[in-house]
Amino acid sequence: MADRRQEKDESAERKPHPYEDILHLPHPEPRTKRRMPPQNRAAQFAPFAALTGFSEILDEASRFLDVQKELDEAVKAGIADRLHEMTSLRKHKTRCRITYFVPDEKKRGGHYRTEWVVVREIDEARRLLRLADGTEFSVDRLNDVEWE
Repeated sequence: MADRRQEKDESAERKPHPYEDILHLPHPEPRTKRRMPPQNRAAQFAPFAALTGFSEILDEASRFLDVQKELDEAVKAGIADRLHEMTSLRKHKTRCRITYFVPDEKKRGGHYRTEWVVVREIDEARRLLRLADGTEFSVDRLNDVEWE
């Protein structure tokens, strides 16, 4: 076994590297132009990034969304009673604090938003809530309603 190692070492020593004559020469410098700085050389290849848009995909995937909660019948009845009370007492243009679900445009789910609004009209037939600023949305998206 030691003989085989010696044979390998001797054969490696006998066979010269094909580029042995130029391996240790200094790198040639251009005579007519200056060399491009390494930062500029790297910048010229930036538009060809292999993963263009990958960071946007990761950002989108990492966004956490809520799932719209299914309200039980008692909570739905309470919201309906408060809305009916507002219409029967002509309490339109009253400030209310509403909590409602806003669905996400890009993926399944959304988030809950709570804000003070002025209710202009409640359309019970179409189940719409119209606000003083012109916004209208479905009563089914409501999670809570309180009024002053």
